[in-house]
Amino acid sequence: MSGLDGMITIETAKYRPCLVYGYREALFHRWVEADSISIKFNIPISYDGRKTLAKEIIETNIYPHYADPVVVKRIVGLIEYRDGTIDMVEPKDVRFLDSDYEFENVEASFERERMR
Repeated sequence: MSGLDGMITIETAKYRPCLVYGYREALFHRWVEADSISIKFNIPISYDGRKTLAKEIIETNIYPHYADPVVVKRIVGLIEYRDGTIDMVEPKDVRFLDSDYEFENVEASFERERMR
C-alpha cells in the first residue's frame, strides 16, 4: 500500500499451516469462490446418453434445446504445498494445525467480554 510520503509498504500475509487430505503439509492462503458449469437435462436421459451428450457439448460448445448450462458456485481453500504448488481443495479436506493457538485468542476475547 502506498503512503502519503510515496513509500510503498508490503505487509506479509498470515498463512496458516494445515494438513490437506490428512497427510499433506501445506500453507493455507485463503478461501476463494470457484465455479464450474453443470448441464441440466430437461428430459429423462440414460446415464450413457448423458455422458455422450456431455462430451459432445464440451467439444462443440453447442447445447441442445433440452440441456441448459448451470453455473455451480462453491467455496474452496487456496493452499500452497511445500514444493510451491498451488491447489484448490474442499473445506472438508483441510485441517488447520494452529487451531489451539487461534482458539486461545478467541477464548481470551470471550473472557474479556464477560468481564465487562
